[in-house]
Amino acid sequence: MRSWFFGLVILFASFSAFSQDTVKGKSFKERLGMGYFFFFDGPNLDRGQDLVTNRTGVTGNPINSYYIFSFKYKLTDKYNLDFQPGVQHWYTRVPRARFDRLRVGVSGKLWQSGAWTLDGAANSDLPYFGYTANERTLLFSPGLFAGLSYKPVNSRWSLYTLVMPRVWFYADKDAVEPEWLAGKRDPGEKFESIMQFTPTVNYALTDKLGLRSGIGLDYRKWVKDEWTTWRRWDTPVTAGVTYSFDKALNIYAFVQSFPLDGGRPGLNRAPLNGFRRDTSSMGMWISGTFF
Repeated sequence: MRSWFFGLVILFASFSAFSQDTVKGKSFKERLGMGYFFFFDGPNLDRGQDLVTNRTGVTGNPINSYYIFSFKYKLTDKYNLDFQPGVQHWYTRVPRARFDRLRVGVSGKLWQSGAWTLDGAANSDLPYFGYTANERTLLFSPGLFAGLSYKPVNSRWSLYTLVMPRVWFYADKDAVEPEWLAGKRDPGEKFESIMQFTPTVNYALTDKLGLRSGIGLDYRKWVKDEWTTWRRWDTPVTAGVTYSFDKALNIYAFVQSFPLDGGRPGLNRAPLNGFRRDTSSMGMWISGTFF
């Protein structure tokens, strides 16, 4: 059933839920906004090749970026209607890119209590919109793409984590893209739910320059698993520097390694890797707001 029903429901709910708190005196142009968040997976530290690494030190994936753009329309003083297209880009000899999906929802300051703030979007993929969503017969995928921060007053220390839980609903749980099958992967390993967080500790050296270190916490449920079965995914540890040029460009450049992982993915794992050059790589988060 290739239907836009769920996407239309999200759009309707976004407008109606906040209709009582309207933005007064704002022109159409003044209600528009745009931001972005880029994830960059860089080269292996040991081989220096144009391949990203993982816990085993080997991967067939070329250096790549995942671009999340955020196009916003202000609904109220607090909330926006948010469109988030996702684009995958591979830095191969002949660079290639692919429109992956389109998420629609509501963004803004989702929650605040004292020094704690949760900013971001509550959204869902539109059904069958984009390569991955179409090939996997995606219906909808409610979840968050948000950042939780803790910034005490008059302190150089702070905490920050991306908050990315999500659940996927499919018309056909066995439908996957041709690349999935070419890699001899089981369609039952398609993700049905993810609990993903990236807690980091930050220290501000100046107003613009800082130090950051963190860990990726990622638990996933496959479509073939029971809801009681969750698999701990690769657990990267990162350390690097942050620099804020202005609101349009913020960078976290880091070294990433997998000291807590070894062996096979999923629940069964070999002894710890430790910090090794062959399982370490470069990476970056790049984000900003244009208007």
